[in-house]
Amino acid sequence: PGACCLGHEGCVSATQDECDGNWFGAGTSCNDSNVDCAATGTYFVPGDYSSIQAAVNSVGEYSIINVSPGTYYEHVNLNGKNLQIIGVGGPEMTTIHGMNSNTVITMMNGEDGTTTIDGFSITAGFNASGAGIRCDGNPFILNCKIYGNNANSIIGGLLSIGDEGPTIGNTHFCENDVNGFPD
Repeated sequence: PGACCLGHEGCVSATQDECDGNWFGAGTSCNDSNVDCAATGTYFVPGDYSSIQAAVNSVGEYSIINVSPGTYYEHVNLNGKNLQIIGVGGPEMTTIHGMNSNTVITMMNGEDGTTTIDGFSITAGFNASGAGIRCDGNPFILNCKIYGNNANSIIGGLLSIGDEGPTIGNTHFCENDVNGFPD
């Protein structure tokens, strides 16, 4: 094979100098199992995708997903992709609602400091632990309101498993419960 350049038309580039995306090296193929050739870019929900999870599943690593104001009834699992997911209207206008089942946002595959969750209300998660957000890496969680999540074991709002943990800024936690008791 020639080379793989994520973000370059056709995902193939002859040299690193010609690559205007993420370079995977000479001798790689865009068909290699470790190369994600989905295009890195900026995408919109709704617009380009009907749900946040559909966007996460389809876009390339390091993409930006702009989410329009509204309430999104879903669970979002980044599945190891480092993405920026931005609630365009901020937490007063953009909500991810977990329908009182499962964790609302899951980042349990080493998502790193290039991952950002910004501008959401995150609510109505229910799980044994970490009903609002569960993470094991060091993403950024900014300008969010994490509330009304319930766990039946430990930690209703945000559960971080790992050495570093997330960087949290301008984020409010309220009314998250464990077995009916505030955590």
